[in-house]
Amino acid sequence: MLLAAILLACAIWWTFIITPWAAEQTQTNQAIWRTSIPGLDLGLAAHAPGIHAEGYVQRWIFPHWAEDVWFLLRIPGAPARPVPVQWIAV
Repeated sequence: MLLAAILLACAIWWTFIITPWAAEQTQTNQAIWRTSIPGLDLGLAAHAPGIHAEGYVQRWIFPHWAEDVWFLLRIPGAPARPVPVQWIAV
C-alpha cells in the first residue's frame, strides 16, 4: 500500500510539476546552471524543440579525463514542431 502511494505521488509530481516546468524551460536554448570544480564540469541545460526533435532539459557532467560529456538525466519538455508545408513532397 505504501509503495502504491509513493508511485502515485511520483506520477502526480511528474505530471503537474516537472513536465510543465520542462516545457517552459525548453522554449529557447539556454544554460540553466553550470559550474566547475577541479577536474569536473557540471551543468543543466535546456534545448528548444526543433523539427522532428522535442525539447528537453538535461543534466550533464564532463570529467576532464573523459573524451565526451556524460548525460545523467533528460527531462522531456516541449513537443517537436511539425514539418513545414514547403517540405512536403506530393
